[in-house]
Amino acid sequence: MKISHAHRLAFPSRRALFRSTGILTVSLSALAGALATGCGNTLYLVQVSQAEEAFEEARELGAEQYSPYEYYAAEVRLKEAKVQAAQAEYGNASDLSDEATSYAEKAIVNAKKSRNLAVGTPARVGANK
Repeated sequence: MKISHAHRLAFPSRRALFRSTGILTVSLSALAGALATGCGNTLYLVQVSQAEEAFEEARELGAEQYSPYEYYAAEVRLKEAKVQAAQAEYGNASDLSDEATSYAEKAIVNAKKSRNLAVGTPARVGANK
């Protein structure tokens, strides 16, 4: 019995199905393995980059003066994250990078508030009515 080309496309053989699901299974397994073991440094690099950007913004806003606790907490955690990454402790490095970002963002908010108070925000017209 001869099978048409359209029939083969609509109803693939068992071998074709196994081949496509086998490739999918291998691909998913490789992805899961890479994420579980070898890609910790990639996640760390993304997180440390975010922490460095936030810390740099805090520094530029004068957070060292206006929000010293948060500023130095971010700085210490960022430095320790780099130490942990150098020792291939990417989980610890990622956690510390997240903490550094959080402290730097708090320092940014505090510095902006303090700078506005130091400069003096103009009172709104009719605010005392």
